[in-house]
Amino acid sequence: MKNNYQTKEAKIVDIKPEAPGIKMYTLQLTKSTERNAFRFDHGQFIEVSLPGYGESPFDVCSTQQIINKKLIQLCIRKAGRVTDKIHQLKKGDLVGIRGPYGHGWPTISELKKKNVLIIGGGIGLIPMRSIIEELAGQPNWQKKMTVFYGAKSTKEFIFKDRYTFWRSQADFRITIDSKERAWSGCTGVITNLFNQCEVNKDTVALVCGPPIMYRFVLEKLKKACLPEKNIYFSLERRMDCGVGICQHCAIGPYYVCKDGPVFRYDKIKEIKGAI
Repeated sequence: MKNNYQTKEAKIVDIKPEAPGIKMYTLQLTKSTERNAFRFDHGQFIEVSLPGYGESPFDVCSTQQIINKKLIQLCIRKAGRVTDKIHQLKKGDLVGIRGPYGHGWPTISELKKKNVLIIGGGIGLIPMRSIIEELAGQPNWQKKMTVFYGAKSTKEFIFKDRYTFWRSQADFRITIDSKERAWSGCTGVITNLFNQCEVNKDTVALVCGPPIMYRFVLEKLKKACLPEKNIYFSLERRMDCGVGICQHCAIGPYYVCKDGPVFRYDKIKEIKGAI
């Protein structure tokens, strides 16, 4: 009988600072058979555990190049007991992982049929990284990808080394909360970016960010006449066990960890507190 809590051993092979309090960890499963068998869908998450400290869920945000090398990338913000300890780890240290779990974004074959608008607020860009990378690498894609990214300040930018590539493949737009001396781009809330370009109703929108952002983004998407079935939200919050046992992540009839974390808007619009 399968044990949903059984972990696999993974070694940290690289650590890269992304922003204050945020680091990118590249992991390699220590057993080659497990390494070759690891697969994930964009938007899924894994649980990372440390004996004596606990475990926490994190989105897999690997680029295709990393996937081809049988490696796993996680971008982790220091925000509590487990993540504080993870930020103390060094290359060569071991962690436990289990998963991947949950339902992610629509498949690449589904998304390629329409224009795609990706909206990431703050660390909400993390679960978007892998899907941006794969869509950007699609040959002969006739549709358009637009990416809106909002951060508190330029110091908070993550994945800065990928911006040049993303701009070459998509309409990539950034806003920061307040004006800065060296910043000539957009300032203010992320919905200000809707004023800079037209969103076609033949578009699929993928949204992840702080919950307060969702209601205002949804208003803009409705104004652009996007069908409700074309709007997807990641509801990552309060997840613990990852397999629907602890019930910490229940919303209406759903468990975020099992039925999400990505939900189509028309499936959750009537659930109080979901958005």
